Amino acid sequence: MAKNLFSNEQLLVAWRTVAGSDPRGTRRDVVNLILEAIGQDPENEVAYRKMYNNVTQRVKLLTKRNAEVGGSLVFEPLAPGPRGRRVDSEEIMRLAALMTAGEPVVAGK
Repeated sequence: MAKNLFSNEQLLVAWRTVAGSDPRGTRRDVVNLILEAIGQDPENEVAYRKMYNNVTQRVKLLTKRNAEVGGSLVFEPLAPGPRGRRVDSEEIMRLAALMTAGEPVVAGK
């Protein structure tokens, strides 16, 4: 069984801190706060990647509707990170037009 590296309370406090900052922080900021709170170096890339994945999984777990307790948590949105930009409807429409226009697009050519 895996051991918890951080508590739910630590996650929620870090998330609230980052979501309430001006400018609003990213998930990277949440991960760095948790790493510092548990005494790990945020500059350690291996520790950072593991913690990022753990935070992502924990947020998914806590936001998943749980019938036993009658609800779920709602996390305030954070600023998108450099890779976390959402695809908007305009881009989806443009991509859909590429899929249906003329010659098929072949990956790698």
